[in-house]
Amino acid sequence: MISEHSGFKLPEKYKVIKNTTESSGFAGQDFEINVVLEYKKQTIIEISEQLDSLVIVNPNWVKIGQIIEYSNQINDNESETIKFDIKKGVLTFNFVHI
Repeated sequence: MISEHSGFKLPEKYKVIKNTTESSGFAGQDFEINVVLEYKKQTIIEISEQLDSLVIVNPNWVKIGQIIEYSNQINDNESETIKFDIKKGVLTFNFVHI
């Protein structure tokens, strides 16, 4: 899901810090997915290089200091964000369906 629209290829090795799905609305039709992944130092360099390339070719990716962010309004009901903190090696993914 993280790679589907963003173009980001998720490295295989990571530590899952958080992986939750919260439902609301009638019969849980509205939901939010939150994932936090942590990477080791050597993988952080590979991720940074990949994301630097995406910043150049995809306007949904923006680099602000040590943070690289992605934001996409997929359609009227769905949006997703990705934030990668280069210094901490932490990737945060958020998907909302309303």
